[in-house]
Amino acid sequence: MRIDSVSSQSFGALIYGNSINSDILSRKPSRALMLELGKITQKIKAENLDALKNVDIILAHDSSKGFYGIISSKEQGIPYAKDGKRIVSSIKDSIDGFKKWANEWNEAYSPAILDRLHKALGGFGIN
Repeated sequence: MRIDSVSSQSFGALIYGNSINSDILSRKPSRALMLELGKITQKIKAENLDALKNVDIILAHDSSKGFYGIISSKEQGIPYAKDGKRIVSSIKDSIDGFKKWANEWNEAYSPAILDRLHKALGGFGIN
């Protein structure tokens, strides 16, 4: 199951979630908010996190918490895990932690890992 579509604001592996598409881009957001969105997007792309093989990143925004990423397996969708979301900002330490998080999820959804999990479960639980 893929979440993105041709009509998505940023079709590909970095997707702007509904909170950005409707809440931010449709209103008149502050200049600072738009600058931060641009910086985060640039840094995610500079780290090639928009080109991960096994996962997509959905970038979202919460007015009280700021920007955050949601991981989505390209094959299985969004996981039922509280660690499937992570706050992100344009600060270097935040981007470095976000990169580590995204790469760990990318590895977790690799075909080899999923195949081992499938075998360990006796063929149940993963399609």
